Amino acid sequence: QESSKMRSSSAIRSLLSLRTDKATLLVLEGYDAAVDGDDASRARAMHEEEMDAKLVHIGDVVKVRPFQRMPADGVVVLGKSSADESLLTGETRPIEKDVGQEVVR
Repeated sequence: QESSKMRSSSAIRSLLSLRTDKATLLVLEGYDAAVDGDDASRARAMHEEEMDAKLVHIGDVVKVRPFQRMPADGVVVLGKSSADESLLTGETRPIEKDVGQEVVR
């Protein structure tokens, strides 16, 4: 039983190490999540702010660069890319993501 607990603790620590502790908040002009929903194509980027990932709130727009870990679950509102969802789906290749599609960390 003790070795089972140690393996579980080790697995949890491994999963937690995959989290990112930083996020890049993208401040947009002309985008309101409550009005525009999942489409920020008409918005204009004003500036970026580095922040602690724990401070990301619902409605924030976060920039995720290629191969960067997701700081939070969310929806693509601008652009398209690929996301590594292997921990959730078991899929070994990145999944293509486009505006309106959900992403998970």
